[in-house]
Amino acid sequence: ALPIWMDLTSTIMADCTFLEQSFSHFIPELAGSILSTTLAAIGLLVFDWRMALAALATGVIGNVIYYCMLIGRGEMMKEYMASNANMNATIVEYVNGMEVIKAFNQTASSMDRFQSSVLKVRDATTKWYRHCWPFMSISQAVLPSSIAFVLPVGMALFSGGAVSLSELILCILLSMAIVGSLQTFLDFWESTAVV
Repeated sequence: ALPIWMDLTSTIMADCTFLEQSFSHFIPELAGSILSTTLAAIGLLVFDWRMALAALATGVIGNVIYYCMLIGRGEMMKEYMASNANMNATIVEYVNGMEVIKAFNQTASSMDRFQSSVLKVRDATTKWYRHCWPFMSISQAVLPSSIAFVLPVGMALFSGGAVSLSELILCILLSMAIVGSLQTFLDFWESTAVV
């Protein structure tokens, strides 16, 4: 078990980093992406609700796949946080006790403990990324493909005379704006999901 002050130090450092990222990056970018997505979706709904649903389908499918990644996250994150805290404690212990370590010729054993703690962090991180990678890859492939949903629906509506060419082009552009905003949201969510 870690000394309480080491655990507290690790927690404070992680929380400060999270707060800095949240206030300077995550909150402003998140607000902008939500506003952009909302305005683009309203614009699509104004022009044609069918193309709006087609455009939003990729966002829904991509996000469902992405959030499936969080299944089993709790245990893996506990393992990561514990191994990271252990590594930090080992570093602090090594630096603070350097003179004693050298005096009693314990450099090799101290380095072995440090190496072991680093390898545990590596293993926990690798385990998390192996779990995430398939979901992230599929989600990243689905999200930008709104045009694959909008274009067939739009062409069918255009062929039937339900929308004009200018409306079709505008709806395609708006659907691409939704994709960009959702991508921004996911990028920032991903950066905070590991904290």
